[in-house]
Amino acid sequence: MIKNPVKKFRTNKKITPENPEKKSPPKLSLLIAILLLIPATSFVANSVRKISAQTNTQAISPEKITSTPQIDQEKENVIDKLKQIEILKEKIATKVAQLRDQEKGAFYGIVKSSGGNEVVLSTVKGEQKFTHSEDTLVYIISDNAKKEAGLKDVKTGVVVSALGYFNENRDNLLAKYIFIQESFTRITGKLANIDKSNYTLTVKTKNGDILIDFEKYTVTSSFLKGKGKQKGGFSKFQVGDSVYIVGQPHEKEENRYHALRIIHLPMLISPTPESSPSAALTP
Repeated sequence: MIKNPVKKFRTNKKITPENPEKKSPPKLSLLIAILLLIPATSFVANSVRKISAQTNTQAISPEKITSTPQIDQEKENVIDKLKQIEILKEKIATKVAQLRDQEKGAFYGIVKSSGGNEVVLSTVKGEQKFTHSEDTLVYIISDNAKKEAGLKDVKTGVVVSALGYFNENRDNLLAKYIFIQESFTRITGKLANIDKSNYTLTVKTKNGDILIDFEKYTVTSSFLKGKGKQKGGFSKFQVGDSVYIVGQPHEKEENRYHALRIIHLPMLISPTPESSPSAALTP
């Protein structure tokens, strides 16, 4: 049996769920609307960009800021004030330095008492006191060298030098530095004996004989007639020479000292007769 092709075509046409020919008008209208909106959107965007750029330029342009006479004047006023402040600071610093120089002070003497933060000294001018703090630095001068110490070392009987600043009323010195000096003894006399093996000198004084240890750190100076001060040494000592000694007491023996400095005055030697032009010179 032969099927009718026309009938099949019509049947397929009806079965199709959507007919593309009927839906074309909505797509066309949407496309037309989009094409109409694109120029308008582009115009608005460009306008917004121009307005924004103009606004930013006006807000941050340094030329417009610096070109205002009022702002220029304000800047000059600020600079002048800063200069005046710097000048004032320099004047104050100079004045403070001058006052500090005037307030500087120093005491030297033997510690009579020490308690709390106060030290009383016995000096040539009478009793003088000073105070110390946590920031005070203490040193011991020993063997011509400076060693760190503590406030506990500032004891009765020791010789100290205190350097610091007076208070406003100048009735107290706050010590910045305290130097503890080992007690010195001055000895004057003539050499009675020289022990070259043990490097000791026996000095005859008004109060008796004193034994002197010649140490490696002992500084010796000799004074010769017509030559002045000369560098001395242990080998230049002779019995009968006069000596002036600054020493420290021996740790274990009385009347014995470690020599720090010795001034040596050799015995006067009788002058020899002046030679005549014809006299022979001996080497």
